[in-house]
Amino acid sequence: MTTLDRQSADRSEDLLRAFFQFEMPDPWPAAPPVLDRLAVLRPAAPPRGSYSSLRSRLALAASIVLLLLSSLAVSSAFRSSQPTGKPTEKAGSGVDGVPKKVTTPMPTP
Repeated sequence: MTTLDRQSADRSEDLLRAFFQFEMPDPWPAAPPVLDRLAVLRPAAPPRGSYSSLRSRLALAASIVLLLLSSLAVSSAFRSSQPTGKPTEKAGSGVDGVPKKVTTPMPTP
């Protein structure tokens, strides 16, 4: 690093330091008051009635049933693409395992 580069870096460092020191509050603000430790560690009050816990459990059960039903519906959509009826011979298979010649039609212009 040359002397000119070092002076330029020092100058920009001084400008940044001056800017941030100007933006800092003087004097520094006081910390907020500390709350009572017991109030912070005290658990929240349980729900007043069992209706709200029953309602949340029913919502969870309904969402699980919906998830299972939708996965079954999707999987059955892929299984229904199997052919029905009597099986046909594979194209190209002949009698006694001897392959037969398969010709494809030429497209017409």
